[in-house]
Formats: sequence, structure tokens, C-alpha cells
Amino acid sequence: MIAILKQSASDEAVSHIVNWIEKKGLKTDVSRGENETIIGLVGDTTKIDPFLLESMDVVERVQRVSEPFKRANRKFHPEDSIIDCGHGVKIGGDQFQVIAGPCSVEGENLIRIARRVKAAGATMLRGGAYKPRTSPYAYQGMGPAGLDLLCEASAELDMPIVTEIMDVRHLDLFEDVDLIQVGARNMQNYDLLKEMGSVKKPILLKRGLANTLKEQGLGTTFVDPSEPENFEKAIQPNTKLLYAETLGNPNSDVIDLEAIAAIAHKHGIPFIVDSTFATPYLIRPIEHGADIVVHSATKFIGGHGTVMGGVVVDSGKFDWAQNDKFPGLSKPNPSYHGVVFTEACGNLAYILKLRTTLMRDQGATISPFNSFLLLQGLETLSLRVERHVENALKVVNFLKNHPQVERVNHPSLATGKQKELYDKYFKKGAASIFTFEIKGDAETAKKFTESLKLFSLLANVADVKSLVIHPASTTHSQLSEEELLSCGIKPNTVRLSIGTEHIDDIIADLQQGFDAVK
Repeated sequence: MIAILKQSASDEAVSHIVNWIEKKGLKTDVSRGENETIIGLVGDTTKIDPFLLESMDVVERVQRVSEPFKRANRKFHPEDSIIDCGHGVKIGGDQFQVIAGPCSVEGENLIRIARRVKAAGATMLRGGAYKPRTSPYAYQGMGPAGLDLLCEASAELDMPIVTEIMDVRHLDLFEDVDLIQVGARNMQNYDLLKEMGSVKKPILLKRGLANTLKEQGLGTTFVDPSEPENFEKAIQPNTKLLYAETLGNPNSDVIDLEAIAAIAHKHGIPFIVDSTFATPYLIRPIEHGADIVVHSATKFIGGHGTVMGGVVVDSGKFDWAQNDKFPGLSKPNPSYHGVVFTEACGNLAYILKLRTTLMRDQGATISPFNSFLLLQGLETLSLRVERHVENALKVVNFLKNHPQVERVNHPSLATGKQKELYDKYFKKGAASIFTFEIKGDAETAKKFTESLKLFSLLANVADVKSLVIHPASTTHSQLSEEELLSCGIKPNTVRLSIGTEHIDDIIADLQQGFDAVK
């Protein structure tokens, strides 16, 4: 709740109202702007009668605030925040700044790049002195020497510098950095984030999805998807959707789509399915109850890892107006002249809402050339996937009998219900992305991945070429040992993405990898 005061409100009157509110057991947040003063009420606002508060002489009006993070809410602080980044550069208000520079600082050429960046119109220089990488064996930055080069460029060009911090132990080295970036890979590094909160410098947070959801007032509950009842047990009154993968990453686990869809619809919520690993060629989840299907087009659809893109397919079957959980679709939208999407668009409500507001507000629009590349890949999707699956099943057969392999995690080898689900949903076969556990430890697994020649050591999947990665130290490195095990990932787990090369070449490469770690 906020109380918007009249322009005539004196300091004494403001203090009187603040004291009155705080005596009710609430906290206050006073924001003084040029034209109005706002008192934000934080706490159990049911203790305050809004009509009584509004009846006070100096109060213009009282307004409820339902959005999360009230202390940072625009309604609490209507005046623009202005952040001083040094060198006369400010962010906020009518200040527009361009941050540019190389991904990583790699030598003296930084100074030359910085000059060109400034000449092109940039007002802040960014470069990575420390570089987080998916692979632990990749270049990880110059470190302190890179910071020195950034500071040298800053002094010559009178520009603030932006660079990423990776470890709280490096903080002393960032004394001359004007704006410190915390990357998405460190958004769960809470020790670092807490320390950043006490640093008297601007901090640029590159948020990951989990944090973004929380920022929007949303939360996620993770369950074991192998048992559909786990989804139902986790549903709460405010649950908005169920989300799952047709084939899980990295072990290609199979789920009961129809059972989970029935649970979602029983509770009046949609079932959204990520079918990236399966592709539309192998399964069409909408035919099994899914309401919305999403794909990372960067994977099989493109086929070459050259384009970043995504696909959202709306079945048009879900009734978004059946309850009050989706006001963005079933209530008037003020940004489109009060249109109610469910009334105006019928079964196209969801996808049109996505196209209109998401593209308008967040710019989620793919470039024409990237679209062209994805469409080119789509033309050969069925041919490629057929070959991917054929090769994968032959590799699985090779690995399951290999003396240096402890276990192969592939749904075709499952037993019981998992095998029944695989046979039911994947009649053409599936899962060219899967894992196996090599005999040995993490170092054995790493050496194996590094010894392969035909396979590329990459974090991507579903390329036409075969790929390999060590998940525990790369793609899933942020997880604790306990979390890794809960995901079916061990220190000796190796993930394969089987390509379209000749099967004899694929198996020969795997064998020479095994030979390298004997």
C-alpha cells in the first residue's frame, strides 16, 4: 500500500503520518520527489484502514500495491533512479548509455579496440578480464593483467569500465572498476552476491531464469517426473502450470505425457512440454495432452549449432478463461485499449498475447537471416533425426557390452514402466542424446572426452556432428554433489550427442577414446 501526499504536505505532517503508521506495526519507506511525496507501507497492511488513512488532510489518495519487491517498486519510487558510474557517465532518467567492448581481454590490442569503441559512440568500456567458460579447459581470461589493461584504457579515454567478477576473493582487485558485472553463472553464488550487496559500486546483474522468475513473483517446485503423482502432490492453490521434457537432459528419461496432462487439466492449469530432444519427427506432444510445446531451435531444428532461436507451438485447446489464474489473457489489457485476449482471439489468445506483448516489450524477435537458416535446417529434419536415432541405437549396443563401461543411461535399455513408456511414445526409436558411466573417476571421464577426435568437445547437442561433454564439470557444474546425483549425474558420467557420421567411424573414435584411458 502507498499513501500519496498532497503537495502542501509539510515535513511535520509527513513525520506525523509515518509515526502513526509505524505504531501500527508496519515499516515505512518515504520517497520525496519534485512534485509529490509518497509513503510506502511495508508489512501487514490489513492493520491499516485505507479509508481512514485517505481521510487525513494531507493525503491525496491511497493505493494498494500487489506487485512483488515493493521497496524497489516503481510505485514506491516514482522518481527515476540515477546511477553515477564515474567519468561523468550516469545511468537512469533520460541518460542513455552504450556499453561495448571485447568479450575477453586478450592483450595490448584492448587499447586499440577501446579507441574504436569510443569513436563508434560507446560511453562505457566492457571487457572480460576473467572469463567463465562451459569447459574448464578453455581460456579463462588474463586475470589481474587484464584488469590493468582495462584501467589503462579507462585512463586514456576517460571512460568507465565494466568487467565480470568470478570470485569473492578477487574483490580487492576490482577497486578501480567502475561497474562490476555478476554473470548468470554466478547468480546462485550467494556468498558472492551477499558481498556485492555491501560494495559501494554499481553492480550489473546478468540474471538467470530462476532468478528472473523470482523477480517476477514466480517460483518453481522441482519433482521427480518419473512418477506422475509427484506433480499432483506439488500442486498448490497458486500453481500456474506444469512443465516437463519429453526426453530429459542429460539421460533422456521418458515421462508419461498423458498422465501428467490429465493431472494438469484436472487442476485447471496448462501442461507445457519442452520437446527439443525428441523433435516433432519422433513425437507430437499435443496429441498426448500437451497444451503448449517449446523447442530450442538451436538444436535439431537448426542442426548445426549456428543459430540461437526458439519455437513455441500453441495447441489452442486450453481454456484460459476457466478460472482467475490468467488475468493477462482473460481480463482487459490496458496496453491494447482494454482488449480481452480470450474474447477477441478465441483459441489464439495465448500465442497472440505472446507475440504482441512479449515481442513489443522484450524484443524477442529473431533476425530474418537466422530464420532462413533455421528453415533450411527444418527441411532436412526428418532425414537427419532418422540417421541420428539409427546411429545412437548402434552406439548404445556397442557401449552396453563394453568392458570399460559401468552403465548406459538410455531409455531403450530401461525396464518396467520406463520401457513401456518408451515403446508407447517413441515408436520410431529415440534419444540420440544420452549418457554412460565410464569405469574410473572424474579424471578418467575428462581424459576420455579430450581423447576423442571425431567427436567435438562442446556443450551443445543435436548437431549433425557427434558431440561429447563431461556434465559434472561443465553444463551442470553449478550443482552440488547431492544435486548432481539427484539428476543422475556422477563424476564419471559422459554425455554423448550422436551425429550423422558413418557408424563405423563413430564407434572407432569411441574405442580409441577408451584405449586412451586404459
